[in-house]
Amino acid sequence: MGPSSVISRPVDESVRTSAHASVRASARPSVRTSVHSSVPSSTRAFIRSLVASCKRLARRSVVAAAAALLLVAGGWLLEALTPLATGPLAAPAVHAQGSLLVSNHVLTTRVVRTADGGFIAQDVLVGFERGTVSFQTLTQVILSRGSHQLAMALLDPAGNELERISFATVRAEEGNWTQTLEGTWRNIRFQRPGVHELILYWQGRPAARFYFVVR
Repeated sequence: MGPSSVISRPVDESVRTSAHASVRASARPSVRTSVHSSVPSSTRAFIRSLVASCKRLARRSVVAAAAALLLVAGGWLLEALTPLATGPLAAPAVHAQGSLLVSNHVLTTRVVRTADGGFIAQDVLVGFERGTVSFQTLTQVILSRGSHQLAMALLDPAGNELERISFATVRAEEGNWTQTLEGTWRNIRFQRPGVHELILYWQGRPAARFYFVVR
């Protein structure tokens, strides 16, 4: 018997191509089709509704952010236009009205006068505990030319007047006259906790209100 021989035949290119194509076609995943077909229509509707809601919330968030930015910008502008005093007076007035303008107001344990006639608040106070206390206030006002009668009253949360002080008559020699009012409050009995009020009177009428808390 002669040596064995290997018989080889050329492979038909058309057969090879079709075989590869069939393998690729069979290996291609069909997950997308099967997933879509397995999700109920009610679930797909819920997802679409959720996406739409997210888009609406995103638009509202943009509008809210823009509004907040405008408010902040407005506060900066108002602060820039409001005359401010230099020195330790830092707390602005609340609800200033009338021809009197309050530029600063502070509660302090003690007022120290400087050699050049200025004022320094030794320790700034933001509130009190119940009991009997003594303190001082520094209030800086801007007045028009002329004579001005000024007073300040302290009220408890029920509206009861605890104390009232009157300042010396201010005679402003020109417009935009700046005057610092030094108030001394001795042995004030804070019996009610809550928000207390200091009312600044100008020419007998309430001109500004300041608030602090007693705990």
